[in-house]
Amino acid sequence: MQTLLKLLMVFFPLTLGASAAEVHGNFVDIGVNTEKTVTTVQGLVGLPALLGPVGEYQAVLRLAPLVAGRKYEATLTFNAEPEHAIHYRHAWLDGNPYGKDWHSFVGMATGTGTREPKRGKQGKFIFTIDAKSTSGTLYIPLNSSKPFTFRFGLSDKLTGVHSNSQDRWGETFVKDFDANRIAPFLLKR
Repeated sequence: MQTLLKLLMVFFPLTLGASAAEVHGNFVDIGVNTEKTVTTVQGLVGLPALLGPVGEYQAVLRLAPLVAGRKYEATLTFNAEPEHAIHYRHAWLDGNPYGKDWHSFVGMATGTGTREPKRGKQGKFIFTIDAKSTSGTLYIPLNSSKPFTFRFGLSDKLTGVHSNSQDRWGETFVKDFDANRIAPFLLKR
């Protein structure tokens, strides 16, 4: 029962909308080998403007516990529909974005726009946690132009995809941070 109450305390503010999401420090916790459905909301208080303008829809994913020296695969899954294009951007951070001591490894902007419906469209991200890391938490603040519902999964069981892999529509869909020399991510905050 206590576990259920704790889960409700974490997810309830994110699902109610702007008024309930004003609690400082809302996170969606994503554990290793789990996947969660997330919807961005307006009204998260305390995030720096650098991570998204006021009035946009936001969610902050907290990936933990991550192990130093280990490689991970994250998957963002959504429906891409021609009539309902959503612009979104996300940053990959060392340190809590609600605080003052954080560092951005990388930021990306994209959208769900497409000419044909693509249910279950994915973006995959391969990354390694630097062996010298002293923290096991990675934060991903995500902003969107409209409410955006997606699934986010994290796994330490790699599927074998790489930066040239193509999805079922023939599009590349993998960002390999290690191959692009952005990582390994050194987590020390």
